[in-house]
Amino acid sequence: RLIDEIIKRELPDYSLIGIIGPRYVGKTTVAKSVAPHFSYVSCREMQPRQKALRNPAEFVQLALAQNPGAIIGDAEYAPTLLNYL
Repeated sequence: RLIDEIIKRELPDYSLIGIIGPRYVGKTTVAKSVAPHFSYVSCREMQPRQKALRNPAEFVQLALAQNPGAIIGDAEYAPTLLNYL
């Protein structure tokens, strides 16, 4: 896919890349394919969502603790996280 190549090219230059679009079009699949070494967490699940809402900075630190980057899915479920990012 063209988007895969664009993200791979731009990823080293940016600390955050957002992939937005309708549900079930492959956003997470693309993210995982271009950055398989990143951790993945979904804010759709209750426990990560609560952590992201309660303390966005700590949530991001935990997501990055053992990986060079993080893929955060369904971030719209934790609007305070979006403000932090």
